[in-house]
Amino acid sequence: MIVLFILRHSGYLRNYDTTIKMLCQRGHRVYVAFNKVNKKFGGYEELFDNVSNLCFVAESAPVRKDAWWVFARISRYFIDYLRYLDPAFAGFSKIKDRASRRIPVFFDRGASFIVFPGMLKFLISVFKSIEKAIPSCRQIDNFIEKFNPDIMLVTPYVDLASEQVDYIKSAVKLGISNGYCVASWDNLTSKGLIKIEPQAVILWNDLQKNEAVRFHNVPESKIFVTGAQCYDQWFAWKPSLPRAEFLEKSGLKSGNYALYLCSSKFISQKEVAFIKDWIRAMRMSEIESIKNLGILIRPHPQNSLQFSGVDFSEYENVAVYPRSGDNPVCDRSKSVYFDSLFYSSVVVGINTSAMIEAGILGKPVLSLELPGMADSNKGTMHYHYLKEGGLLFTDESFESHINRLNHILSGDESYENGLNEFVKKFVRPHGIDRACTPLVVQAIEKIAVQPQTTQSDSVFAKMAQWAFFPVAIICHAVYTLLKSYSKNLENES
Repeated sequence: MIVLFILRHSGYLRNYDTTIKMLCQRGHRVYVAFNKVNKKFGGYEELFDNVSNLCFVAESAPVRKDAWWVFARISRYFIDYLRYLDPAFAGFSKIKDRASRRIPVFFDRGASFIVFPGMLKFLISVFKSIEKAIPSCRQIDNFIEKFNPDIMLVTPYVDLASEQVDYIKSAVKLGISNGYCVASWDNLTSKGLIKIEPQAVILWNDLQKNEAVRFHNVPESKIFVTGAQCYDQWFAWKPSLPRAEFLEKSGLKSGNYALYLCSSKFISQKEVAFIKDWIRAMRMSEIESIKNLGILIRPHPQNSLQFSGVDFSEYENVAVYPRSGDNPVCDRSKSVYFDSLFYSSVVVGINTSAMIEAGILGKPVLSLELPGMADSNKGTMHYHYLKEGGLLFTDESFESHINRLNHILSGDESYENGLNEFVKKFVRPHGIDRACTPLVVQAIEKIAVQPQTTQSDSVFAKMAQWAFFPVAIICHAVYTLLKSYSKNLENES
């Protein structure tokens, strides 16, 4: 079987390296291509040094740049914005605000007139019809055909105005089996809408299954619940360094430490200020074990620039390691990440998937819901899965947070039952001792043999293409003129 796997960038290999390896071990030929080459996610090649049947495509997987691409992007931004007018997202301003930044202000202000369900559903169906009318991209058609795959997979697929929509569109046209692999816990509620329905959706758990059905209208028959394969490794991983050696390398003294896991730029652009307030509250505590508790700060790999030049030396036993965040893609970076989790006594953060990994290792996970922080945690739907699922314990003040920390450090293990139940339901729904990667591979193999036929555009689609093509040409021309004008201004300045 030939598998073509389209990833937006190499950082997603962290989510699917075990899947790719197992597919190759089972004799399948796997081609991996990236839509975007991002050097900060480098270092992944060593993960696959001894893996046969695997080929990283030398050139980038193309994104649409034909006469339709500007029109397609505009249409996709609108539909992604409309999804967050659903009353189900009423209390989650963070994700709605991100989508609204991509559409005209006047449309956002007038959106209150269309929030009633009937009109909203109608508008979404209109934009989905427009999407179906947009023809496939010939360059992408040719790129896929070059590999003649038995199945094509994409991830993350649901970025706002995602360019990967064109890959599923092409696969459907060409009659190639295809699947959307849900990369992370938040993807189905914090990003865009599924616009072209793939042949299958591979996801983690029943919560995500409900999201796919409720918010994306994916039929249950197309959904494969496999568990979170990206976390399989942590159930068997071992520390790479003895505790004392790791503490010395990270810059901490001996003793217990709290690991602070930073969040992405979307969640918290200026997290350093909050971290300083948190450290100050800890060091001012009258509880000796809290006052002297080691603090290890791990920056998010996509949000680490804010730590450049930041000095925590005024506080005793506080370290930032690694300062650049270091995305755990290769074995070396994974070992550093695992060691920091493994040797910690407690984990603290705002809202990050690393909390799930901490839970797998049995670590108590804490967060704060202070005034002014609602958008960063409670403002997203996926955050509540951790809180209500039993993984995450929250406090609304530093005082109550410190008291909870003290109870945990004193041996309180009341958090364990909820944590274990969360891991069972959210990470490994088919059994805590059952690895998820084989289930993902089995799903891919099953999808690949399902019969597919090439699909030509319907008469209605062809008529719509003729109607929208002049609009697409105008959109493209206006975009080109504005871009040229902007470039001229930059050169003059």
